[in-house]
Amino acid sequence: MASKLPNTTPMKKKSASKSAVDNISASNSELKTEVTREAAELVETHFIDDHRVLGLAEPTDGKRRRVAAAAAEQISTFMEQALLGSESTPPRAPVTQDATGELHKLAGGFRKWTSARTEGFPKMPVEKQIYSAFRDLVLFVMRRLKGIVVKPPEGCCLLLPYSEGSDFKPVDSNESDKLDQVLVVRAWDSSVAGVAQAKYADTFAVVEVKRVEKVSFDGSSREVRDGGAALQKARQQLVRYNRQVYEHQHNRMFTWGLTVCDSLVRACLFGPDRVLSSEDIDVATPDGRRALVRLLVNLCLCEESRRGYIPTIRQYENADGRYWTIRCNRINSSGEQEPEMATFYSRGPAMAADRNFGRHTRG
Repeated sequence: MASKLPNTTPMKKKSASKSAVDNISASNSELKTEVTREAAELVETHFIDDHRVLGLAEPTDGKRRRVAAAAAEQISTFMEQALLGSESTPPRAPVTQDATGELHKLAGGFRKWTSARTEGFPKMPVEKQIYSAFRDLVLFVMRRLKGIVVKPPEGCCLLLPYSEGSDFKPVDSNESDKLDQVLVVRAWDSSVAGVAQAKYADTFAVVEVKRVEKVSFDGSSREVRDGGAALQKARQQLVRYNRQVYEHQHNRMFTWGLTVCDSLVRACLFGPDRVLSSEDIDVATPDGRRALVRLLVNLCLCEESRRGYIPTIRQYENADGRYWTIRCNRINSSGEQEPEMATFYSRGPAMAADRNFGRHTRG
């Protein structure tokens, strides 16, 4: 590490799990089997249901918290009207005619998902349709949020989903697995649109989707899966994918993830020694949609540390590749901390983190 970024060609990124000494002779299939087995064990031993998880996304600052609560309430009200097909605009939430039309179009994109098993939509959408429905719901919230919060507090961000309605492999992935959806951090002044090229380096949260009710192709019969088994499978995949989030992001204290099993959404907070999972958020109900909107708004408006980032470590990218800035106080010859912070530059650690828990979990 030096005080000036060296002008050198960056090393090609490699998965620590695949480059470890004890894995040199292992085949890709053997490695995948081992990672899957480990993920299943971790789900059994490290996941804890905790109703307080959603509250951990709330801003700590009182003003931020009030702004977030008011914005979430207005967005939820407008969403319910849009799902009912109402063209009216709720009080204190002015939008242009063009913006209203776009929001109603997005609402049409997730209406089938949030209205599943009602008289109008008796069947749950297929899994890939849920990918798109989740995307449209997030974009609805982000568009409305930017319209409501004109002067956001410092450090606020947008959370944007992957643009396509199909699973995908992040461009910086070291493995063959494909993700269902992600939420990517973008600056507040970014345009609200799906992300065309998703990276683990930018991923705020991995979103894993499972369909509990499986309908045959001709629609004449149904095979109903065990919802608990689907949730466990979704959690296992979150554990596997979250390893790469840590591996690519050296400034994360903890991470977030979401499981979506039919209309039931759960927020997961990956801490250093366990994963806290929220109760079910049922988007097929108004209260559930309101809870999901509130979670998304809180995560956008809360302090950076509440999202799991270390504020003094920043990621940047130039023509040579990614690099990191680290701000910290120097210690003088007397052993005292100097008041001014110094900035150091790094290409990254010698070996990136590749575990969710235990030793070697951070860069």
